[in-house]
Amino acid sequence: ASDTGIVVHGLFGFEALRPQALFGTVAEPLNHGVLWSLSINTLFFVLGSLSRASVPLERIQASIFVPREASPMPSLRRFRTTVTVNDLKDTIARYLGVERTERSFQSFEKSNVTLLHGNEQASMDVIRFSEQLLA
Repeated sequence: ASDTGIVVHGLFGFEALRPQALFGTVAEPLNHGVLWSLSINTLFFVLGSLSRASVPLERIQASIFVPREASPMPSLRRFRTTVTVNDLKDTIARYLGVERTERSFQSFEKSNVTLLHGNEQASMDVIRFSEQLLA
């Protein structure tokens, strides 16, 4: 008898806690159960994931599926940049100093076997390198 009372009147007599119309959502019992089950499981999954820092093993495993060096496809770029290599060098030099900036860009040129010209448009690799310098 008390089981039907919960279904009709809700848990503790609250209409909002009726099992087949939880918080006022009315649907078929299967749809309703799937919706609330997925919602609650997703909520606890996200809260559990955010509640602690990842361990090195998890970061290594994640890097298998999402490589750090993944570059966006050119067709997916939303905008074209007009930033030049000199613009990047000037900006970075304000934070790191001129000498360290020049050494860093020379190291980049050597490791990538490329020659950067000051007034040319900066490639995504150069922009990404600049971001890492400032990080």
